[in-house]
This record gives sequence, C-alpha cells and structure tokens, in this order.
Amino acid sequence: MSGNFTIEARSLSILGVASHDFWVLRDGDGNAIAELVTFAKCNNVPR
Repeated sequence: MSGNFTIEARSLSILGVASHDFWVLRDGDGNAIAELVTFAKCNNVPR
C-alpha cells in the first residue's frame, strides 16, 4: 500500500426516486478502507 489516499463521492439510486450519497476513502492501491455516511436532518418534520 502506498501513502496516497483518495476520497470519492458515491451515490446509489433507490428505486429511481431517491438516492443514498456517501464518501469512500481509498488507499493508494484503490482499495476501499472506510465509508462515511451522513443523514440529513429536517427540523420541519413533526416528531
């Protein structure tokens, strides 16, 4: 494994009406070593 890393934005379609977005950290050989997933928060939704 070399010392170069990349961060890549990814998006997966969900039934063609929505998507799931996340970040992938890859090592210098192109192997995915971590994924960062975040969730949107909407304050206008009653709880």
